[in-house]
Amino acid sequence: MPNKIKKPAKKIELKVEPIEEKTEYATKSQFDDLSNLIKGLIIKVEETTTKEQPIININQDSIINKDKLSFDARKLIDAYLGEDFGFEVSYPYFRLFVPLEKSNGVKSYLSFYKRDVRTVVLKDGQGIDGIKAFIFRVRKNLKIK
Repeated sequence: MPNKIKKPAKKIELKVEPIEEKTEYATKSQFDDLSNLIKGLIIKVEETTTKEQPIININQDSIINKDKLSFDARKLIDAYLGEDFGFEVSYPYFRLFVPLEKSNGVKSYLSFYKRDVRTVVLKDGQGIDGIKAFIFRVRKNLKIK
């Protein structure tokens, strides 16, 4: 194959014209007018956000009642694990506090954190059923009969 010789690319010359500096400034009265307009807009925005929002009717059955969930969880924990177990519900998190005398955690973990906390993230709609399944898993892990 014969070697092809490439022609050099044409040089393009760019003409750059200097930008003229503008020496026009806003006067004090123009600046004051602008700041008054901005203040007026801020006041209007604040007025519209502070107006009462319309009341929306929400189906109460679709909202998880935290008090009922806590009450039901306490009954399940007392029945299956014992009364000395603690818990915390901040949906979707459910934390179970295992007493140190019943814990089977690693000694280095327990000496560092000074407590045994088991946590589960409840999926949408799980509620007390998810907590019950978690309690059974912890019960099996701790070998409580």
